Amino acid sequence: MKVRNKMLVIVGFAVALGLASWSYGPQNTASAQASIPQVVAQSCAKDIKQFCSKITIGGGRVVACLFAHNDKISGECMLAMIEGTAALDATMDSLRHLAKTTSCRSDLRQYCTGIPAGGGRLYRCLKKNFATLTDGCRAAMPKAETLLKNAGLI
Repeated sequence: MKVRNKMLVIVGFAVALGLASWSYGPQNTASAQASIPQVVAQSCAKDIKQFCSKITIGGGRVVACLFAHNDKISGECMLAMIEGTAALDATMDSLRHLAKTTSCRSDLRQYCTGIPAGGGRLYRCLKKNFATLTDGCRAAMPKAETLLKNAGLI
């Protein structure tokens, strides 16, 4: 995936989820941590407000607006998009590795055939069938949940 497309995904997550006012980094609770989209949204909140406040959220319109103004957006926003892209890429690589190397492969075939990958759909399918999953897959679920939360998908 090209860097520009990954940045579109990151900013799209942030805008689509309406997270522009969430704070960066660990929240008030000890276990809570901002997801990648939350961090990007916080860093780009001023730019979204300045350049894209009249844009209707949805359909990638705010992302397109930010890219239309990429020569004017703040360094903080651009850096957050670049870092967010790298973090999302690493997170997605970890999820793919987890799906390929755990016994969840057989569980995915058994319970989730026909469910398209993406957006946490396969995780939700496995979670729905948690009681009957193989031991290896059940053991992998907490790590998958952490990765998906970090990506802002659940």
